[in-house]
Amino acid sequence: MPNEKRGFVPGPEWKKLKSKVSWLQGDTVILAIGQGALLVTTLQMAYIMSAIANKGIYHKPYIVDRVVDFNGNEVYKHVLECVGRTDLFDRTWDLLHKALLEAVENGTGRRSRLSGIKIAGKTGTAQNPHGKDHAWFISYAPADSPEIAIAVIVENGGSGGLNAVPVGRKIYEAYFNVESEKEEQ
Repeated sequence: MPNEKRGFVPGPEWKKLKSKVSWLQGDTVILAIGQGALLVTTLQMAYIMSAIANKGIYHKPYIVDRVVDFNGNEVYKHVLECVGRTDLFDRTWDLLHKALLEAVENGTGRRSRLSGIKIAGKTGTAQNPHGKDHAWFISYAPADSPEIAIAVIVENGGSGGLNAVPVGRKIYEAYFNVESEKEEQ
């Protein structure tokens, strides 16, 4: 997207320049769980969740799907543009999708559940050295035939499951024009 800030994925060269020490296996582990010097934007997280939902197909991000005039005539319809692909074994995609479903059905994303619509997602809590942690929720729905991918960050929100998930649920309620199941405590 125009003017979208770039994220930052640190690596061995960066660490050597920054701190004059070598990259360690532990640095890879820290990076894999989204900690350390990794920087991402909310749009980048929605983009990667869209690619996961589509089994590795990357579509150019867009904001407006269609425009209709006052008479209900469609005057613009967005056409998806494939801009890349990540190939994994089908069993790997299946395992990933199952894990994302489980996180919403029985895990920290359960507050996002909607009656009749399966949501696949992942919560997160990003450490913040300047204050309270940031709360994340990234997801897509319907899980079996994705239409929408979202990313929510609540800065200084603490837990993703407690504070970002309810925001995501409200987005899905509006998008699908439904009400959510009773919230579990």
